[in-house]
Amino acid sequence: WFLEQFISYQIRLFSTPDAGHAQPFYYHFVVILFGCFPSSIFALFTMFEIRGATFGNYQTSSVKHQTSKILLVLFWVVMILFSITTTKIVHYSSMAYFSVSYFAACFLYEKQNWTKSLSWILMLIGGLFAFILTAVPLVGMNAQKIIPFIKDTFAVANLQANANWTGYEWLIGAGYFLVICFIIIKKRQKHKSSLFIIHYSLFIGTATCLFLYSIFVVPKIEKYTQSAAIEFYESKAGQDVYVEPLGFKSYAHLFYFKKKSQKPLSLDSLLHGKIDKPVFFVSKIDRPEIYKNQPQLELIQEKNGFVFLRRRN
Repeated sequence: WFLEQFISYQIRLFSTPDAGHAQPFYYHFVVILFGCFPSSIFALFTMFEIRGATFGNYQTSSVKHQTSKILLVLFWVVMILFSITTTKIVHYSSMAYFSVSYFAACFLYEKQNWTKSLSWILMLIGGLFAFILTAVPLVGMNAQKIIPFIKDTFAVANLQANANWTGYEWLIGAGYFLVICFIIIKKRQKHKSSLFIIHYSLFIGTATCLFLYSIFVVPKIEKYTQSAAIEFYESKAGQDVYVEPLGFKSYAHLFYFKKKSQKPLSLDSLLHGKIDKPVFFVSKIDRPEIYKNQPQLELIQEKNGFVFLRRRN
């Protein structure tokens, strides 16, 4: 049974956009490029310079050369395999992080030539990254001005949430852009110490930026995207009830509701079958056809795009 279920699940991942995660073929390449920045840029320049028994401009040992080839094969197997897969989720390509980190480290350790094209790509990707990090807080702070231009009813309802912006969060992204500019300017100086300063500034600056962003911005984004649903799940935690999403897929209720081991019931059974305890559903405001035609469902609350329902006995 287990083997049958495992094989059928893999077939479904490859053939259909399971769990609503349908993305274009190049999805994972974009994920690696931005998600592993700046290592992805250095790795890119290293991977395409492997020739024969050399690595970049330096002779390497057979062990290191073999390691490089193995990790290069690993990278392409992961990227091609999960690009072909119809279902695409961010962490599917996470095994490629090992290859990217290794080749980036080799670039820095071997002190390979820093070309103008490398500077331009770092400036382009780093600048775009900084722009996104700066724009997100500004969009949140000016949500009411942007809402009239948004046609998605669920997104509009999401933006009604109170995220309590301080007004300074955009400085994190702006500061990161200054780090990128500093690196490009420093690169023009031909001192031996420049590369050391550049590398440390780039990696420490990126790590610091993301650390601050995870503290001051990400929790506020969560207020828009799922805070209302999570609050509802937590309010039912420990109670002897059923809580299920209706009309969308989610794993959040399993964690925040602290769902205990219980006899599994299908969604159809929870909606129409015989029940032995109260049943609650969480749906979305832009999918009224799913719950409005269910007379046995009673609307409890609507909040920030989420709809909370209870089944009448």
